[in-house]
Amino acid sequence: MARCGVAVLVLILLACVAAAAAGGRDHHHRRGSRASARLQLVPAAPGASLAERARDDRHRHAYISRRLASSASSSRRRAAETSTAPGPEASAFAMPLTSGAYTGTGQYFVKFRVGTPAQPFVLVADTGSDLTWVKCRVLSLGNSNISFAARAAARFGGRFSYCLVDHLAPRNTSSYLTFGPDANGAASSSRTPLLLDAQVAPFYAVTVDAVSVAGEALDIPAEVWDVKKSGGAILDSGTSLTILATPAYKAVVAALSKQLAGVPRVTMDPFEYCYNWTATSTPPAVPKLEVRFAGSARLQPPTKSYVIDAAPGVKCIGLQEGVWPGVSVIGNILQQEHLWEFDLANRWLRFKESRCAQ
Repeated sequence: MARCGVAVLVLILLACVAAAAAGGRDHHHRRGSRASARLQLVPAAPGASLAERARDDRHRHAYISRRLASSASSSRRRAAETSTAPGPEASAFAMPLTSGAYTGTGQYFVKFRVGTPAQPFVLVADTGSDLTWVKCRVLSLGNSNISFAARAAARFGGRFSYCLVDHLAPRNTSSYLTFGPDANGAASSSRTPLLLDAQVAPFYAVTVDAVSVAGEALDIPAEVWDVKKSGGAILDSGTSLTILATPAYKAVVAALSKQLAGVPRVTMDPFEYCYNWTATSTPPAVPKLEVRFAGSARLQPPTKSYVIDAAPGVKCIGLQEGVWPGVSVIGNILQQEHLWEFDLANRWLRFKESRCAQ
């Protein structure tokens, strides 16, 4: 169990709650070539566990930082490991992917069958873990030669993709985690190089060129986004709130809060900037946030992904501050309502806006 790390220890309880909430029900129906299962989860008050989610994200960020710090010392060993080059491309397979908000968690879950006879498990879909912990119920997905993602993607054309529904979507809403070519055409979307070097393994790193708010590029030092200078950015489906290294965090929240200065502030742990959205009859429009990646790919998330509903009538800038030097983590709330395709064979990340619901 010690090998699971801090993040996995937290997820054990969360996944067990999800499994219990699913109540052992396993209703399947065919939708084309996909088996679609709906997880029946017990509703929890949206936002009731934001402080817990933020705390868990901070623990996870510390774990990610430790992993990255140890990656350099083991890079030669990784380089010597057996390659998982993709074999002949086969048809894709998909698993239903569902938000865990109705269990009070910030994770996304898949239903997975293991063993003979097959036994159902509810697992966290986690791009920040490279081992599949069945007992701990953590799956699809870190970057290493032994990970489920690398092995499955190698068999299905070197690609896997997921589309995260709104984390507060109705509990019967699901999308899919897919291995192989995605029928929704991620290949036609924006793309940016995917950094899979041993220095960042088992995480999926990307190069951020700039961040802008309301069309204005922010003054963020370039080294904040440079993995070779103790910075960089990774996508992590297992982290809920996006965590930005201090220089980036301060620049982004300063720009957003300046635009929202006309709305009365309120205090709400764990966020620094929260607003009473019902205190004014005409609240200002939330300024657009844009993340520009290498290759001119642009992520323009919906406003609800970074100015989030934290309580009835209260919205907060849903970002957390990370240490600097240190890596920034693009969490699953900022990823929601986008289709993400990880092309491990060609080292590209493709993404496009999508409602995701099936």
